[in-house]
Amino acid sequence: GTDLAVEFTRPETAAENITALAERGVPVVTGTTGWYDRLEAVTRAVTVSGSSLLWSSNFSLGVHFFYRIAAFAATLADAVPEYDAGGWEAHHNKKADSPSGTAKILAEKVLARMGRKTRAVFETLNRPPAAEEFHYPSLRVGSAPGTHTLIFDSPADTVEITHTARNREGFARERSGRRNGWCPVPARESPQAPGGGGSLLWMMFWPGSGRNESLSWLGFYGVSAILDLFNNPVGCLLTFG
Repeated sequence: GTDLAVEFTRPETAAENITALAERGVPVVTGTTGWYDRLEAVTRAVTVSGSSLLWSSNFSLGVHFFYRIAAFAATLADAVPEYDAGGWEAHHNKKADSPSGTAKILAEKVLARMGRKTRAVFETLNRPPAAEEFHYPSLRVGSAPGTHTLIFDSPADTVEITHTARNREGFARERSGRRNGWCPVPARESPQAPGGGGSLLWMMFWPGSGRNESLSWLGFYGVSAILDLFNNPVGCLLTFG
């Protein structure tokens, strides 16, 4: 049998791949972006099959630092009306989707914390942005692995928060949970996974829909949910090495 599948393909095939694997009871980890319009249908398929899915628009630890710093900054800026908010992202010219999945998640976090920003606009504007719009355009050029910048601008000064990927190593470095002192794995441990291991191990050894009380930490999770689940701002981030 198959312990776990890593799905990293293209937006037009990801949802079908995840669904097909879930129907066969294979836990899935996916980093593909651009398919989130089908998130609800995929969630149902994973739940009905009793399988597990761990997904994220970005598996970089630094990006999840960035998300949380950005969310806190947006909360501060919302209380000071003279600071407008926006930003931009840049990736290599072979990237298949625009805006990036990371940009979409960032926009969601900003909108959730800024009451005066109610809508994200990712496309080029041929007009001034409305006060309630969070403008976040994209650039595709050369070989850039990925840069995301969040800007808070006032007449007096500008605050910029940027995450820049130097290379793809940050998306593929192992973080193996408690054995490296990162995060607690739930106390009920599988005898097949001595020491608890990390997110990858619970995906492999405890597949389940997450609806069973005894398996409440399983099921359909994004990486941000994993971090919140374990109440640790950096822990239990699953990447690979």
